[in-house]
Amino acid sequence: MNYSYKEGTFEFWIKIKKNPNWLKNELPYKFFDAPLGDARIKILKTPDMKFYVENYHPLTYIRTLSYDLRHLDKEKDYYIVLTWTEIEIVLYINGKPVGRVKNEMEVLVK
Repeated sequence: MNYSYKEGTFEFWIKIKKNPNWLKNELPYKFFDAPLGDARIKILKTPDMKFYVENYHPLTYIRTLSYDLRHLDKEKDYYIVLTWTEIEIVLYINGKPVGRVKNEMEVLVK
């Protein structure tokens, strides 16, 4: 993990051998939910099979994105990366961007 509230990267693997049912059940799962200085990041699997990201950034307020996990092969491992800046947050799965949210507001600090 490499992060600050202004920008950062959060990365992890989801290994099917360690949790073979994570894509086969509708149970929620919390990957990360913690403050980062003046900010907060939350990464969850929701009961409706969405990978949900919420990023509170003190310069841009709350930004959220989600990805439908039903698009993924239930038997494969996945490398998840989330990056954020004052301008956008991007979700990558196995190196491919699958979700992006840009600020609707102008950045207050350059």
